Amino acid sequence: MRSLNLLLLPFVLLAISVAQENPSQTPSKPPFKLQEVMIPVRDGVHLQTAILTPVDQPGPLPILFRRTPYGVPEKPLELMPASLKELAQDGYIFVIQNLRGRFKSEGKFDLTSRVDLNDPKATNETTDAYDSIEWLLKNVPNNNGKIGMYGVSYDGLTTALTLLHPHPALKAISEQASPVDQWMNDDDHRYGALRLSYDFEYAVYEEADKTANTQVVTPPKSAVVLPFQLPPITTRRWVARRKAEVVAAVHAGMLSALEACRRYRLSPEEFLEWERHYLAGDLGWPRPAERVH
Repeated sequence: MRSLNLLLLPFVLLAISVAQENPSQTPSKPPFKLQEVMIPVRDGVHLQTAILTPVDQPGPLPILFRRTPYGVPEKPLELMPASLKELAQDGYIFVIQNLRGRFKSEGKFDLTSRVDLNDPKATNETTDAYDSIEWLLKNVPNNNGKIGMYGVSYDGLTTALTLLHPHPALKAISEQASPVDQWMNDDDHRYGALRLSYDFEYAVYEEADKTANTQVVTPPKSAVVLPFQLPPITTRRWVARRKAEVVAAVHAGMLSALEACRRYRLSPEEFLEWERHYLAGDLGWPRPAERVH
């Protein structure tokens, strides 16, 4: 028994040492205080907005503003997001706003970049941004009167649209990968041609449910789960296009056949059937030679 105790002693000492080096840590405080507000704009609509103020705010700070259709934080962030780490070190108040008609924001969501500055009664992403900035300057404590806007993809589009009629307090923007080029490289178009399958799926994602980002799923056996009904011919064409894109991605080396089967819940036999139709170009499926590179 004494020999066993001696054998175990190094492990006991090691455990004690590790425990001393790593004492139980108390949860760190959240990096931001979260306030949710409903900002009124010129037509009386209120927009759901999350204001993230640094817990240890040293003094007046500029505001970094992002407008999105994808949702805003609903509770205080427990950890500093990697995407905000360097910006937070520089010192900003972060504001994230849902576009009109999305989630708790009132009004009707229009999946469009149309802006008519000649109509004094018109509301759009440009006017909503202007009115929201005006409200933030007057109602966010300890801001220094300077606003910056940033965003990627759709958020980049809403950022760019502010330049059509920028608020005087808007000092800088960072518009990244936004769909502003309707000819090429905006996700929606290739050489001016509309990507129907992609845009159909995205329209469902944004407009099928006001309170959620709705995913369109293509389960096995060609069934499509949608929150509404489409004419049968439209559904068949869309399903065919989705199948073709999956097989094309495998042929292009973007994912393996095994990964495609797992992602789209296919049996190997079902994938081979998709591939057979894809290569044959029948049933309305695009032939590989018809693809534009």
